[in-house]
Amino acid sequence: MLMKKIKSFVFLNLLLFSFAIAKIDIETLDTFFPGSEFLRGVSGYSSVTIPVPDRFKVKKATLHLELSKSKALVPERSSIAVFFNGKLIFQKRYNPKVDDISIDINIPVYLIEDYNKLEIRTSQHYCVNCCEYEGSPELWTKLYWDKSYIKLDIEEKEIKPNMLYLRDFVLDEKQYNPLHFAIITENKSDKMLTLATKVSGYIGRYIKYRKIYIDYMENLSESTDTFLIGTENFVKKFLGIDEKQKLPHIFLIPNPKNKSKAIIAITAGSINELEKVVSTFISLNKETFMGESITIKNFKNINIEPYQSPNFLPVEENIHLSDIGYGDKTFSGFYPPPLDVYFEIPVDMFLNEKEKFIFHLFYNYGSGVREDSVINVFVNDKFLTQIKIEKDYGTIIEDKKLKIPVYMLKPGKNKISVQYSLMPRNQGFCVAPNVNALQGTVFAKKTYLNLPDLPHWIEMPYMEYFIMQAYPFSIYPDLRETQIFISNLDNRTISAMLTLAGYIGEKTGVSPYNVEVISSKEKINPNKNLILIGYLFDNEFFENTPINISSGQITLKYSIFSQIKDILKSKILGYEEKENLKALLSINNKLQKEVIFTMGQSPYKSDKTVFMILSKNPHQLLRGVQLLYNPKYSGNIKGDISVIDFEQLHVYNGSFADKYYVGHLPFLDYILFRIGYTSPFIMFGLVMVVIVLIVIVLKYLLDIREKRRLKGEI
Repeated sequence: MLMKKIKSFVFLNLLLFSFAIAKIDIETLDTFFPGSEFLRGVSGYSSVTIPVPDRFKVKKATLHLELSKSKALVPERSSIAVFFNGKLIFQKRYNPKVDDISIDINIPVYLIEDYNKLEIRTSQHYCVNCCEYEGSPELWTKLYWDKSYIKLDIEEKEIKPNMLYLRDFVLDEKQYNPLHFAIITENKSDKMLTLATKVSGYIGRYIKYRKIYIDYMENLSESTDTFLIGTENFVKKFLGIDEKQKLPHIFLIPNPKNKSKAIIAITAGSINELEKVVSTFISLNKETFMGESITIKNFKNINIEPYQSPNFLPVEENIHLSDIGYGDKTFSGFYPPPLDVYFEIPVDMFLNEKEKFIFHLFYNYGSGVREDSVINVFVNDKFLTQIKIEKDYGTIIEDKKLKIPVYMLKPGKNKISVQYSLMPRNQGFCVAPNVNALQGTVFAKKTYLNLPDLPHWIEMPYMEYFIMQAYPFSIYPDLRETQIFISNLDNRTISAMLTLAGYIGEKTGVSPYNVEVISSKEKINPNKNLILIGYLFDNEFFENTPINISSGQITLKYSIFSQIKDILKSKILGYEEKENLKALLSINNKLQKEVIFTMGQSPYKSDKTVFMILSKNPHQLLRGVQLLYNPKYSGNIKGDISVIDFEQLHVYNGSFADKYYVGHLPFLDYILFRIGYTSPFIMFGLVMVVIVLIVIVLKYLLDIREKRRLKGEI
C-alpha cells in the first residue's frame, strides 16, 4: 500500500518531466585497461573489454582508433581488422604512404552488450614473394589507447521504484568517470554527518576504480542520484508522504525532477535505530538488492581485524590466481602479451632481506618450439629468472616453485609478470614455421602466491602511503581508530569530507563502520588517528607538522641547517622544490587559492598520526580532494607537506618534520634496525667495540692461564 502511494506521488511529479534527455558520452580506451599497445610479428593481436552501463539506452556507437605502423609493411599482404563481440566491423589494407592512421568505425547497436570485447588483429609483412622472418622487429603496429575512444549517443533509462535499480543503475560498476552522487541528511549534527560519511565510504568500496564525487546538498538536484538519510518524520516531510504511513528502512524511488535519477531513502523511527540501519546497509552486497524495499529485522555488528582488507593478499596462505580474479592465460605466437599478476600488501610491511615469498607457477607449452625458448619471470618489472623449455615434444603441465626475496616487493601494489618467449623450429630461412605451434598456458587454479607474515613497522610521515592505501587509517579498515574533525559546516567543506570518505573506502576495501565525525575539539579522542578538513584549527595540531598558522597566515618551519643543506642541493642538483614551497608559504600568503596537504605525529600520542587538508576557500578545498583521483596530481602528494597551487595547477611537495615510527618490531629486529638501518657507522663502531671487548677478555683469560701454568698448577 505504501509503495503504491509513493509511486502515485512520483508519477504526478514525473508528468512534468516525461521527456528523455539525449546525451553524448565519450570515453578513451585507456580507461578500460587495454592489452598491449604494440602488435608485433606477422599476426598482431590486442584486445580491450568495454563495459556499457545498464542505464544507457544506446542510440548510436562510434569507435575511433589512432595508430601508427611500420614503414616496412607492404600493402599487398598487410592489413588491419577490428572485431566487436566476435563480429567483424572493419577491415582495411595498410596504405604505404600513410604511417599515422585515424579510423572511425560505426558499431551496430545490436552488437552492444554489458561487457563488450573489442579485438584488433593485424596481418604484417615486409615482402610479397620472398623469404621473411615472421618475428622480424620490422613487423609492428602501435595503438594509441589514450587517443582512441568510443563515442556513445545515449538516453538514460527511467528509474522504477525497486531496489534492483540501486544495484543495476545507481551502483553499477560499469559506469564511467566521474560518478556524481549527492547526500542529504536531516541536519548537520555530528551523528548525521557520521552516517553520511559511512554511506560515502560504502559507495567508494562498492564501486572500485572510478572517480567518485559526493556532494552534500540540502535540496534535490536533478543531475545526480541522491541518498536521503534521516528519521521517518524527516523523510516523510521531505518526500511529501502521509505522516500515518510506516516506512521501510530502505527504499528507492525516481527523482521527481529527473526520472532517470534515483532517490535512495535510508530511514528509521529514531536516531539510535537509524545508526543501526546505516551500519547494516553498508554491509550489504549487491545480491541483497531486490524487491520494492528493504526492512531490516536483524541488525549486524561487524568486527574487522587489523589489515583485514580484501585488497590485501592474506599472509601464510596459498592464494591461487583464480582466488584474486585471474583465469587461465593462454599465450600464442611470437610476441604474446605477458600475464601480469597484480596484488597488494600493506605499505607498512617490514621488507627485510632474509625473508622469501613463494610464487609456484603451473604451466605448459607446445611441441613446436625450439630448445632455446624460455619463459621469463619479472617482479615489479625487474628480471627474476628464466624457465628453460626442455622437452621438445611439449608438455601437459609443469610446475616451478620460485622462492623470491621479499626485498623485490615494494609497499602497496606489486606485479609479477610471466612472459613467454617461444621460438619456432625452422629448417631454413625460407621455410615458414608453424606459428600456431607456439602455444602455452598458465593455470590460474593451480598457480599460487604465498607471503610470509612480516612485521608491521614503517617510518612516517609520508603522505604517499595515504595516497596508496589511506595509511595509517587503513590499519583498521573499518576506521575504528579514526576521527574526522571538520572545522566548518558549509556544504562544500562537507562535500570534501564525503568525497574523501569515498576515496578511503576504495583504498581500504571495507565500509567505514566505526568512523566518527566531530566538529569540536572537545570531542577528540587522543588515542585515535585524526583527519582534519577545513581551515580553523588550534595551533597544537600543527605542533609536529612543517607549518605554522597564525592570524590566517601560513609560514613554513625551516631550520638554518635545512636551509644550508638545501642551498648545497640546489647548487649541486638544481633542487628547487623547497624554495618554491617557501615562496608559496611566505609570510604574505593568505591561503586564498592554495590547498595544503600535511601530515605529522599526533600531538596526543606518539604512534598516532594527524593528517590535514587545509584551505580557506571551501570550493578549492573540494577541488583539492577531487584531485586525489587524478594520478597526475595525487602522485605528487608526498612527503609531509604538499601544496596545490590552482593558479598554475601544480603540486609542490617537501619533507621537513621529524620522523617517527608506526607499528611493532620484535625486540632483536628493533635493536638491529635502530643500530644498523638508522646508522651503518654506529653499527660498525659497535661491532668494533664488541671485538675489542672480546679481545680484552680473551687476553685476560689467557694471562690467568699463563700465570697458573708458570706456577705449575697446569
